[in-house]
Amino acid sequence: MQAALRVRKRLANLTVRFAHQAHDELIYLCPKPEVPMVIKVLSEEMNRSPEWAPRLAAEGEKPRSARAMAI
Repeated sequence: MQAALRVRKRLANLTVRFAHQAHDELIYLCPKPEVPMVIKVLSEEMNRSPEWAPRLAAEGEKPRSARAMAI
């Protein structure tokens, strides 16, 4: 959940809507022009070590799909 909160803060100026979280997966809806920025921020945040385990190596997967939906 920490990653979702950091993403929310970093994407506050975009038209992004949090849709779902399942274990280690975050799903967002956004307009097509914002997809590259959303992917960049999500990749950075999902690869950060959590505050409670700063030495834990975190390596998120590349997005499986980047389908943009107008909201």
